[in-house]
Amino acid sequence: MNLNAPVSTIMTTNLITVNPEDPIQKVNEIFEKNNIHHIPVVRYKDIVGIISKTD
Repeated sequence: MNLNAPVSTIMTTNLITVNPEDPIQKVNEIFEKNNIHHIPVVRYKDIVGIISKTD
């Protein structure tokens, strides 16, 4: 990996997000189905937090 490369060359652009009002069960299902550990929490197109599998 080129450590001088911009983040945009390796970042994920097709994001999976949740809303602050979504039930925890739904978030758990997203974690399991997509084998991911962190999900941005979005309200009105603004990131308001990040939830992790260990929260």
